[in-house]
Amino acid sequence: LLRLSTAMLWGWTLYCSYSDTTGLAITHRGRTVHVRHLGRFITFTLWCNCVLALYWISSTIAALISLGGLQVPVVLQRCSLLLWQICGPLSWLVSMVVTFVLLPAAYVNEPAKVDVMLGWRPQVLHNGYILFCALELVISRPPMIAELFPLMILFGLCYITFAWALYMRLGIYVYFFLDPTFAFAPVAYVLLLAATTAFFALSTWMTGHLATTNYPIASSLLVLLAALCTCTFRKRPESATKPKA
Repeated sequence: LLRLSTAMLWGWTLYCSYSDTTGLAITHRGRTVHVRHLGRFITFTLWCNCVLALYWISSTIAALISLGGLQVPVVLQRCSLLLWQICGPLSWLVSMVVTFVLLPAAYVNEPAKVDVMLGWRPQVLHNGYILFCALELVISRPPMIAELFPLMILFGLCYITFAWALYMRLGIYVYFFLDPTFAFAPVAYVLLLAATTAFFALSTWMTGHLATTNYPIASSLLVLLAALCTCTFRKRPESATKPKA
């Protein structure tokens, strides 16, 4: 039931993102580009959430087949497994980058963008992403396979290559820290690689720990609390966002 509900929620959210005619304004180095429909899917967040939606769909179908007393096709099991290796660990990266990098940058450079980033769809795609992945981790405990770590790295490299191609086509980077001319770009790239590696290792360890610990409830609550701590649900108080005189 949880997977079916989440599959429907993510399908609806992604459809709303596609069908929204308002457009998404992306500003980079003084240049602003408005994207609509499929153009909205140039963000890493939406890439990850598309993978997550496919995971919810495949795992829901597998669960329904299993409930019907039938053998789940091996290809469906492997599909779900591969999708989780990507969307599970990256949920932590997406949530933490939004909360600790993108939102603080928006408060300083584009205050009007903060309201957009805290709208209902971004809440689902950022906060919902990490919270429901954390729930899936503690309830279903999908296996993490260390040998499949390169798959997640390959996914990230594909997005970086896409970001470079996007710049050559539109002259913008969705994320300022991916711009090679950014002063701290080399540091940002190294930190992203380190973070993705750490989150994959952490997800692998947590999955094994939850399966063997004598205190599964306490451990599960700690995982959910950690996920909650990476979320941002509302704007800062006005007094905290205004520069001091």
